[in-house]
Amino acid sequence: MAEKEYSPVYKASRIDSEYVEEVVDRISELPVHVIHQMLSKLHQKQAARTSVLSKKWYYCWTSRPNLVFDLLQHMPLEKFVEFVDQSIQPHLEQNLRIEEFNLKYHDAGGYASSHIDRWIDLAVKHNVRVLKIDTLNNSGSEKPPYRSLPDVIYGAENLTTLMLSKYKFEITSSTSTSFCFLKDLYLSYVHISQSQLQKVLDECPFIANLSLCDCKGISKLHVFGGLVHLKSLFVASCELDNVIVRVSNLTKLTIIQGRELESVEIQAPSLLDFTFSGDKLPSMDPSSLESARLQFNLYRVLVIHNFGDVDSVWCTKLQHFLRKFDYSKGLMFVICQD
Repeated sequence: MAEKEYSPVYKASRIDSEYVEEVVDRISELPVHVIHQMLSKLHQKQAARTSVLSKKWYYCWTSRPNLVFDLLQHMPLEKFVEFVDQSIQPHLEQNLRIEEFNLKYHDAGGYASSHIDRWIDLAVKHNVRVLKIDTLNNSGSEKPPYRSLPDVIYGAENLTTLMLSKYKFEITSSTSTSFCFLKDLYLSYVHISQSQLQKVLDECPFIANLSLCDCKGISKLHVFGGLVHLKSLFVASCELDNVIVRVSNLTKLTIIQGRELESVEIQAPSLLDFTFSGDKLPSMDPSSLESARLQFNLYRVLVIHNFGDVDSVWCTKLQHFLRKFDYSKGLMFVICQD
């Protein structure tokens, strides 16, 4: 035993253990808000393991302002509700702020709807800044079952980031919206009308990133100069027939649409990165671009039985478009026939 006690291997392991404990103790001396930032960088399971290190780490875990539930998709509903409720409880008892509430759960039957609405209400009342809700309802039907968006969200004036999936906006002319600090808006598989979307954007003077993916209810997207802070716009599979973008400070634009798109007009003098997929040439000046990825799916402009018979008007427009492009910069150009 004596030989083992003083062996180099035993000494090294003891030194390593003492060093780890010393490092942990030093980290524990950091202010709580710094530890909260550290926990927010870890995956949920990794962050949860720190709660057993000491009483301080347990407090930091239970009082964390970033409540993220994105690794619990297959947890039974009863356990899932219990886990989220237990995570929120300290914030209710101690009136702690909630910086982020991020929930991702596979709720195929919609059984968690009332609980999710309740959690959203609590998060908004605690001045949540980042709200992300995705119920992962993959029913397989062409029309996904939309959930009604809780009215409390429309008054969440502290929100800076809003990410929603599988929801339906029910804004009326009398609905009051308060998105005055919203910078990032990401909507996927959401039902929202053109007038409702316009009302939301009118209340977002500082919007910098806007993403619309597989959204229903809108056929026209008109984004005009009032959004002076808008830097990135992403639009995909929204069944739009008309797109007009006139934003002076926009630097990144992605438009991925199908054959229903009839016209695209872009006036963005600061645009650097442009991705487009469709069968209509966008009306724009590409001279400012540093990177462009263009894919034209020629459903109608090509005669199906003769690939070489291209519509002359479309071809002329394409030539004018390419002449304005600076070829010293990146260009990816693809023509597909469907």
